[in-house]
Amino acid sequence: MGDFILIMNITNFLKELKYSYHKNELIFSEGSCFRLYCMLKEISNNAKPYYSELDGHWITEIDDKFYDINGEINKDYVEFRNYKHITNETILKSAYIPTYKRQCTSYDKYFGVE
Repeated sequence: MGDFILIMNITNFLKELKYSYHKNELIFSEGSCFRLYCMLKEISNNAKPYYSELDGHWITEIDDKFYDINGEINKDYVEFRNYKHITNETILKSAYIPTYKRQCTSYDKYFGVE
């Protein structure tokens, strides 16, 4: 029962966050997807970051379920798009880079940004 409540809380949290501001879906899917992982890590100590070079996107795994701002992600999609659990501290510490709009984004999404 506890796992079900946590999953529902994560799903509800993501829904509330997404619809709390009309640009949140864009912000957390094209710029702050790693920051969303950091927020989910505050909710669940079991949160793990996954990254796909194909998608240029971070998602979060919690108790064998995958999430981004749009909710739970199908495991088949995660495998198909080659998402990998990232544990390298250097990568995790550099997962934010400033952009010209003062937004943060995944470190590897844009080439030539310093």
